[in-house]
Amino acid sequence: MIKTNKLFTVTVAVLMSFALYANAAEQTNFQPESGGYHLELPANRIEIYRTTKGIRYMVGTQLINTDIYPLPNFLAVPMKNYSEQQISDFENFISEIEDYTGFTLEKSSLVQETKNVGSKFTPKLVLNEKGYAFTLQPPANSNITRDFIVGKAYQLSNDRLLVVRVSAPKKDKTLAQNTLSVLTHNLKISKPKYVDNNIIKAKNLNYEITLPSGWHAFTMLADNIIMAKSLSSVHNDEAMIRSFKTKSFASLANADAKTMATEESEFVEKITKFTPNVKVIKHEPIVANGINGVIIESTELVNLKKIFVVNAYFFAKDDSAYQIKFKTDDTINSDIKINAFKNAVKSFQKTNYINVSN
Repeated sequence: MIKTNKLFTVTVAVLMSFALYANAAEQTNFQPESGGYHLELPANRIEIYRTTKGIRYMVGTQLINTDIYPLPNFLAVPMKNYSEQQISDFENFISEIEDYTGFTLEKSSLVQETKNVGSKFTPKLVLNEKGYAFTLQPPANSNITRDFIVGKAYQLSNDRLLVVRVSAPKKDKTLAQNTLSVLTHNLKISKPKYVDNNIIKAKNLNYEITLPSGWHAFTMLADNIIMAKSLSSVHNDEAMIRSFKTKSFASLANADAKTMATEESEFVEKITKFTPNVKVIKHEPIVANGINGVIIESTELVNLKKIFVVNAYFFAKDDSAYQIKFKTDDTINSDIKINAFKNAVKSFQKTNYINVSN
């Protein structure tokens, strides 16, 4: 009885929190450009970014994320028809799309007791909805702050999966579970559509960038760093976008056509001077939407493995700065991917930016 009352109290608290902030400032509704779902957002959120397919924000100690993922071909059939092997592969997929590696399903909630019908398992549609509820636990001896992850996955079409996740410290486990319950209760599912672009809009960090197709954004420990990775490649294709403040390169930020080449060369020399494992292939100045920068192509040797890197820096006249780093270990398609990385860098633009003159 005590446990029931405690759970009821927490649920009411979560609902009241949503209602309270809705009164203070209207809740906003989020529907990604890709379609697929309609989500009610609490007004007290701190938004990290939104993309063509999803959104990520914080409420207190909780990190909330929604995103649409393409299912691999071997999983692109109705979940109710999954074989034993497909169930296992699906559960691995849920673990693999997490921000941190090493998280595993606490238990399988997709599988029920079988009735000796061959080797097939019976899918478990949680709460009689077309969804799959899951809980993930961190690897042993983990020091991850939000070490409790609870979520729900919805198959929007055979090859599209919507995943709603709430991450929180284990001490806030019940709060996270109830937050997920509120979010999914108000969630409206619709038909997804294909969109050509793959844009990250980081409102609080004041920038937008278009990622290559098939890439998904995520965050780890620092709120000023957005990571991304390709889920459509068998290689390690990764990106990092870091925002920071500095006055150290004001001369580069304010360079004109006459001084830009000199400032760019001096900057590259300075940052690569003490990096013996980095071999610079090419570097050049770049101006993206009015902001001066540098783009560097290089290779790095990591554990005797050759990594291809595109590293770009932008310096605005208001002392804000950005580093964008793409890398891949794909030696066969490196040229194609480097061009895609460079196109992504060129798409970068700073929002809410006033070009301050000297």
